[in-house]
Amino acid sequence: MRRDPSTGKPPERPSQLSVPLTDRILAVFPGSRWIWIVLWSLLAVPLIYLLLQVIRTLDPSSQALAGGQPGLWQSAAIVNATLLSLWGVHKLAGDLERTGPAITRLTLDRGPNADRPIRGMGSVLGPLALTLALVGLDAVLLGLEYGWRIALVNFPINFVIELPLLTFSWTYASLVVGLNRLGRQRLRLDATPGDRTLGLRPVGHLAFTGFWIFSVGFAPILIVTATSTPTLVLNLIFFLIGFALFVLSLGRLHQQMAEAKRTHMELARRLYADAYAPLVRSPRVRTLQAQTSLLSAAESLEKRSAGIQEWPFDEVLTGRIAIIVTSVVATVLARIVVEALGF
Repeated sequence: MRRDPSTGKPPERPSQLSVPLTDRILAVFPGSRWIWIVLWSLLAVPLIYLLLQVIRTLDPSSQALAGGQPGLWQSAAIVNATLLSLWGVHKLAGDLERTGPAITRLTLDRGPNADRPIRGMGSVLGPLALTLALVGLDAVLLGLEYGWRIALVNFPINFVIELPLLTFSWTYASLVVGLNRLGRQRLRLDATPGDRTLGLRPVGHLAFTGFWIFSVGFAPILIVTATSTPTLVLNLIFFLIGFALFVLSLGRLHQQMAEAKRTHMELARRLYADAYAPLVRSPRVRTLQAQTSLLSAAESLEKRSAGIQEWPFDEVLTGRIAIIVTSVVATVLARIVVEALGF
C-alpha cells in the first residue's frame, strides 16, 4: 500500500460525501473538466434532433411529437441550463467545503452530524433515482400514446439530457433542506464582534450562489420553451416556488439573527443609558467632559448594533436577489402580454 512519505501513513482519500453525481462521472474522463462540461452541454441539442429523427423513422404518423424541434433560443436555453447545472453542482460542493469551518464554529449543538447540517449533495442514489423516475414516467406516457419502440429510444437519450439538470435540482434541494436544518440548531451568534452578519456571511454567500445558479440556469428554459400562456404561468409559478423555498430555508436563521440583533441593541442602549446617567444627575461641563469617551463608545456600539443584518447577506446580495426575481417576473409578464396581443 502506498504511504505518505512525510507521515508514513496511507494517504487520506478526498471526502466523497459532498461530490455530486455528475462530478463523479466527469472525473472518470481524462483532461480538463471544462472540456467535458462544454461537450456534455452541447450534446443535448443534437441528441434532441436525433431523437426526433428516430421518431419520424419509427412512426411517421407521430408528427405532433416529432415536429417539436427546438429553435435557436430554445437550444441556447437548453445548453445554458446544462452548462450551469454541471458547473453549478461543482461550485456548490466546493463552496460547502469552504463554508464547513464557519458552520462548525457557529454550531452549539453537538449531536451526530450537528456540524454538517447541509448534506446529501454527494448522494448517488438520490439524483439517480430522481432521474430514472421522471425519465421512466415520461417513457411510460410516450409508450402508451406512441408505442413502446419510441419509448425505448427516448429513455436513454432523455436520461443523458436530464441527468445534469436533475442532479443540480437534487443538489439545490439538499442545500435548501440543509439551510433550514442549520436554522433549527442553536447557533453562537455573539462570537464575531464587528461582523454585521454575526459570522453567517459564508452561509449567506453559499445560499445566494445556489439561488442565482438555479435562476440563471432554469429561468431562460422555463421562459423560452413555453408554447402557451398557461404554460408560461405554470413556469412562473415553478420559479416562484423555488424562490419561496430559498427564502423559507433561511427563515429560521433570520429569526435567530433578528433576536441576536435585539439583544445587541438592548445591551448597547443600557450601556448608553449608564454612560448618560451621570450627565442627567449633574448637567455640568465637567461631567460632560468626564463622560465624553464613554458616551462616544456607547453611541458607536449602538450604531454598530443597529447595523447588524437580519439576513445572512448584506445589502448588495439583497439587491441582486431582488434584481433576479423582478427580471424573471417582468420577462414572463412581458411574454404573456405579447402573446395576448397576438405578436
